[in-house]
Amino acid sequence: MKRVVLLLMSLVGTAFLQAQEPAPAPVVRIGFVVDEPNPLAGEVRMLARQELLTLARNDFDVRFPEDLVVVSDGTAEMIGAALDRLLEDDSVAVVVTQGFLSSQIAADWGPLPKPVIASTVFDAELQGLARADNLVYIVPPPPGPIVRDLAKFQEFVPFSTIAFLIDEQSTVTFAGLLEELRDRAADLGIALRTVPVGMTAASALERLSADVEAVYVAPLRRMAPDEFERLTEGLIELRLPSFAYAREDVARGVLASLGAVDPLLLARRIALNAYRILLGDDPAVLQVELAPGEDLVVNMRTVRRTGIIPPLDVLLEARRLFEAPDGVARQVTLTGAMEEAMDNSLTLAAEDQAVFAGAEDIRLARANLRPDLEAGVTGTTIAKSLAEASMGRSPQHNVDGALTLRQLLYSQDARANVSIQTSFQESREWDRAAVELDVVLDAAETYLNVLRAKTLERVQQDNLDLTLASLRLAEVRERVGAAGPGERLRLESELARRRADRIDAHARRYAAELALNQVLNRPLDEQFLTPEAELEGRALLEGSLATAYLTDFSRFNVLSDFLSDVAVRLAPEIRSLDAVVTAQERLLTSTRQAFYMPTLALQGQVSTNVLREGVGGTAPLASDYPWSAGVSLSLPLFEGSARLARRDRTASVLVQLRLQRELAAQRVEQNVRTQLQFARASLAVVSETESAAETAGQSLALVTEAYGQGVASVVDLLEAQASALLSERTVTNAIYDYLINLKRVERAAGHFEALATPDERATFARLLDEYQRAMED
Repeated sequence: MKRVVLLLMSLVGTAFLQAQEPAPAPVVRIGFVVDEPNPLAGEVRMLARQELLTLARNDFDVRFPEDLVVVSDGTAEMIGAALDRLLEDDSVAVVVTQGFLSSQIAADWGPLPKPVIASTVFDAELQGLARADNLVYIVPPPPGPIVRDLAKFQEFVPFSTIAFLIDEQSTVTFAGLLEELRDRAADLGIALRTVPVGMTAASALERLSADVEAVYVAPLRRMAPDEFERLTEGLIELRLPSFAYAREDVARGVLASLGAVDPLLLARRIALNAYRILLGDDPAVLQVELAPGEDLVVNMRTVRRTGIIPPLDVLLEARRLFEAPDGVARQVTLTGAMEEAMDNSLTLAAEDQAVFAGAEDIRLARANLRPDLEAGVTGTTIAKSLAEASMGRSPQHNVDGALTLRQLLYSQDARANVSIQTSFQESREWDRAAVELDVVLDAAETYLNVLRAKTLERVQQDNLDLTLASLRLAEVRERVGAAGPGERLRLESELARRRADRIDAHARRYAAELALNQVLNRPLDEQFLTPEAELEGRALLEGSLATAYLTDFSRFNVLSDFLSDVAVRLAPEIRSLDAVVTAQERLLTSTRQAFYMPTLALQGQVSTNVLREGVGGTAPLASDYPWSAGVSLSLPLFEGSARLARRDRTASVLVQLRLQRELAAQRVEQNVRTQLQFARASLAVVSETESAAETAGQSLALVTEAYGQGVASVVDLLEAQASALLSERTVTNAIYDYLINLKRVERAAGHFEALATPDERATFARLLDEYQRAMED
């Protein structure tokens, strides 16, 4: 009986557990028909798979077999065959078309046996699409991307005739669309010329009529990349402005594009429609409109080559590719700017001349201790009567030559002057070293300010783009009746302010670049590039020895004491004062010795008569080369207390210099410790502001999504955007403030880590480590 009871209990438990287990999800398969090989279609397909798997993970076992992804060759025949195959395959639950031809063919198919999502549609009205059973298409809202593009294109350049380049195999399929498009273009005052394009660039360029003033490039998927490059080169040579439907064509040479639908948004709409169809919703009632991308992209290389300059407000809204002019090989890094400043600075060049001039003072001082050889000629003419009265001793016309040698044998003042001038020269050299540190710091700060300005310019550009996207969203809300014109007008006003901020940021970046060129003694308008890694600022934070010590309180004190000690011992300002003190000490010794140390000098002279004429000119000379030699010894006995005054004044100046040296040491130590405090504070601010910026960014994303769903107001949106902008600016300023403070610490310590060799950095780290261990002991 017990066994029977246990068996029954086991069976009941097993049945209960089986009842609790969910039933296996039904397997559904999704098929794709793609016009031709296309990386963008592959990206959308991958994203749609990820989105649908997330949506349907609890309801369906969604699969995407590779054999159900049919990539055609761009011909209507192969696309039709692929559609026919997937529509007849009972294992396929939903078919997704990727491409204009496949979407158009699916829409024209007639009664569809299963749901089809036509994901790539130009314009439902122009293409004559209608809602039908088992068909849902995804299309931008009116007026459609092409009409929108033409209107935007006219903001770039005025034109009245435009060539519409379209694949020749699409002209038949889209004949109705092209006819309607010509009528829409005419409403804008534009004559649209359809230009069928084959596989080569020549097939397009040869068909451009002489009256064409601009070109619109529809997707030319069948054209090889090298041929497309030849096409854009041909348009550039003809100075024809071009606009592309596909954003990726701008990087290939087309002047500009607004882009069609954002790949991620398109993938999400495909996934959402597929999920709702799997749940049983009628495809004919699903939402079809998807806001197009408004990301204006401009190829600045094409702008420069064609000379077509878009208006400033248009450029401010655009994402600019190849903004740096071609051929700009000069790239400036932080270390490079510091090194270049040492080589090219006019300030340092002027200091070098001061050092060179000071070296001559030493030579002048030494010249007093060396022989002085002087040659002289003396000519006289006297009255004839005087010559006659002299009885031949003084001829009427006489010229004598003399060679005089003087040699200072001993002079306390002269010897002291050599030593004093040598010390003064050492002081000048240390002054020059201090100026060099200032120049390097100036270059580092100016370079970091360039990075700051460029980063803030990008922040303002991102904010402008965000405001523009919000405006487009407000326009959609107004169009569908979810909001009034007030929201749009508020955002248009905000957009005007953001444009002004963007212009100001550009001017500040340009001014910062001018300042750096001036510091580096380069042509002020010379363009240069900066590494993108350094532009983020974060790359410059890594690897700094000081950073590790600044975040640890105990190690911070060690670093502060160590750098203060190093600075006081090595600071060029103090070393310069030490040299001046040495000179003053030597001067004091000299003034004291002047009381009892004589001056000893030797002088000799040899002379000869060069000319004797007139009365008395024939008288014989006592000697042809008379000479003389002598030694002088002098010791001033009394100068009216001048020597006492000089001694006392020199002693007082020496005391003054020693006090100045002590004060300079205090100030150097104070500067090191102060800059370290600023650096530590700014490093802490970086961490806090980054956290705040991340939170503000998340908040903005939530508010933007809520605004799109009609939950949040435009005021909420603007406040979230302003908070995110302020946070980004604060982060940028915090990072570069810390980097500048760190450079000021290095300047105060007289040691720039970036300019040190690996061995010097290793030695510095070793000495710091030894100092820390000594402090711990």
